[in-house]
Amino acid sequence: MAMYSQSVRAPPPPPPCRFVPRPCYVMARPLLVFMPNGVLLKAAVRDVWASNFDEELSNLSAVLPRYPCVCVDTEFPGAVHDSDMPRYMRGPRESYELVKRNVDDLKLLQVGIALSGPTG
Repeated sequence: MAMYSQSVRAPPPPPPCRFVPRPCYVMARPLLVFMPNGVLLKAAVRDVWASNFDEELSNLSAVLPRYPCVCVDTEFPGAVHDSDMPRYMRGPRESYELVKRNVDDLKLLQVGIALSGPTG
């Protein structure tokens, strides 16, 4: 027996995604930023080490009034803890506890910081 008595049409596909990177202060490799008005900019890129950390932190603090939205990305060397429970069955609490155990037991490899303001 059919589930539907009449044919069911699939919904139309969503419109194409228009991802437009916004200008940002990036501590990584060289990056080009495409502005919404079509202008191409080179983002401020910094390599930060122990020897220049204080200076770069000062530079970062100086631009915070213009770019108050801060995005942080961290990189760790994999995972040492796992769960017997499949990911799709874990709740937020179990997922958080597993990530926290890995973060607590591993060394941070890299931190990325991006700043954005009202216009991107």
